[in-house]
Amino acid sequence: MNHEDIRYTSTKWDDMKITMILAMLLSFAANAHSESFSVSHLPSHPMADVMGYVLSGDVDVIASEIPPYSDEPFLTNPPELAGWPVDIANEYGAYEGGMLINADSDPELEILFSTNHLIHLLDHDGTYLPGWPVLVPTGTRISGQSSFGDLDGDGSGEIVVVSDNWPNGSSAWTYAYDVSGTILTGFPVVTNGDHTKSPTVVDLDGDGKCEIIVSEDGASSGLFYIFDGAGQLLAGWPQTLDHVAASSAGAADLDNDGIKEIVFESYNSLYAFSLDGTILSGFPYTPSTGDVFSYSAPVFADVDDDGYLEIAVGGHSFSGNSHMFLLNHDGTDCSGWPKATTQWIYAPASFADMDGDGDLEIIVGDQVGSGSPANKVYAWHHDGSAVAGWPVGPIWAINAQVTVADIDGDGDPEFMWDDNTGSGKIMGYHHNGEAIAGWPITTPGSTFFQTLAVGDVDLDSDLELLSLTQISSTCSVHLWDLPDVVNMDDIQVPMFQYGPGRDGMILETPAQGVEELPSPLSEMMVTVSPNPFSMQVTITVTAQNTPSESLRIFDISGRMVREISPVTNEGSAVFNWNGKSASGMEVPDGIYPAIVTSGNMSSSVMLLKQ
Repeated sequence: MNHEDIRYTSTKWDDMKITMILAMLLSFAANAHSESFSVSHLPSHPMADVMGYVLSGDVDVIASEIPPYSDEPFLTNPPELAGWPVDIANEYGAYEGGMLINADSDPELEILFSTNHLIHLLDHDGTYLPGWPVLVPTGTRISGQSSFGDLDGDGSGEIVVVSDNWPNGSSAWTYAYDVSGTILTGFPVVTNGDHTKSPTVVDLDGDGKCEIIVSEDGASSGLFYIFDGAGQLLAGWPQTLDHVAASSAGAADLDNDGIKEIVFESYNSLYAFSLDGTILSGFPYTPSTGDVFSYSAPVFADVDDDGYLEIAVGGHSFSGNSHMFLLNHDGTDCSGWPKATTQWIYAPASFADMDGDGDLEIIVGDQVGSGSPANKVYAWHHDGSAVAGWPVGPIWAINAQVTVADIDGDGDPEFMWDDNTGSGKIMGYHHNGEAIAGWPITTPGSTFFQTLAVGDVDLDSDLELLSLTQISSTCSVHLWDLPDVVNMDDIQVPMFQYGPGRDGMILETPAQGVEELPSPLSEMMVTVSPNPFSMQVTITVTAQNTPSESLRIFDISGRMVREISPVTNEGSAVFNWNGKSASGMEVPDGIYPAIVTSGNMSSSVMLLKQ
């Protein structure tokens, strides 16, 4: 499906950038004779860190250490959904990857992504929703990707993007649009300097309305701003960093006070602030290893079951050897960390239960511009010990976060990421480090810096896989239809920084709810009537021995919209939901995953409001 009528005059820099990427990849492939690496200052290089430095060369990799990935292409690429791929002429896909969201009243998912001047919101059949695409009228580019969250508390999400005048660093803009493509009152918000990647959209104070976190870079320092959903600057902000901003922000409740803290990186240090702008005790964290930070946005999970979240972030060192960091909530290194990697880390880490034991592992890839495969994807237990079968490689550079989901229905997770060669590949591995038979999926264009997104777009019980690719001056967007019926609860990392708001918080609920049938193991029987519903739905839960405690209802992005106590709890627990959020607002039609808990048991159902 072509959209050649969607045009914006490309800047000279756009053409230069894509030419440089392709030339760089071809150059590395043609000059695979060196066994050394070097760090050069090349600010315009597409693989430069935030201060313009590039790690390149051929690094000596002992192939016997780890099994190489087959270069054989996917025997037959999975089919794409009808209407895909979508080709957008004279545009370049923004880094960090698109997302799957529920933006309208139907239950199927929509596809949201940005190119260098346009925001795109498409239905599952590849057609645009009314009012889209939207042209961002200022700046030389959109920085990073779009983010999605409810800015005004009405139960419907809004779309946020940032643009700037990179590489001039003079001005920057933050835009917010409703799902009809109409710009919100109070936007754009104007700041100075360039942005570093995507905005973060997250409800920091629990009032049902999301805030917007964006960065600003100067020559040697950075600022972070927080705006409310009306574009007003929050008290205590902006906050100044000791160096330029290095990645998108993250947000999570680090001190268990019910209010999220804001975490972001400068080139030198990792910061954590309270909502009022007070820096947390123990921060900033400056690595003792000599690493600096670029692009590896912070992610959060309680990996050691101590009741507090840990923070994972990757660094890079000018010596080549770099480190993955895992920090306690108080800014101290977790026991057994940091862990060394051979090359630089640009990607955010992924938390996932790789082996089904209920504990989370940490997965990340490294990158170097090399004429031969010289990179690995690593996996560690929370104590820092390596997961059996990992790392995998040598493979080409990994600049994007690893996407995690069970794609073949066997109950075990698979791991997928972009491959930064001239003609792209989607790499895939099983949890034990073995390559998925028939992979990689091949693409006609580069998948450079693109995190994949997965979800059941058309509600047929199998997964679709979303990726942006670049072919010369055309952004080609693919939506592959994977063949196997799976449990949607087994999606662990569905997109960049876990969710549409890109806050880095591990999912509190399945990425996409499906009804869970009762089983002897769960000892819970859940019935829903009516489903679909319009005004009210009743969920009845029968659990052996233990009374049901609560029902938590989420929107498709994973944000909790309501928690309900049972009406009666004699033999069965009865939960009635009137289709309203905790603030009393009517939620829009769509899919609402719900989780009921009873003692140490839980079950999930999918509620469909029409």
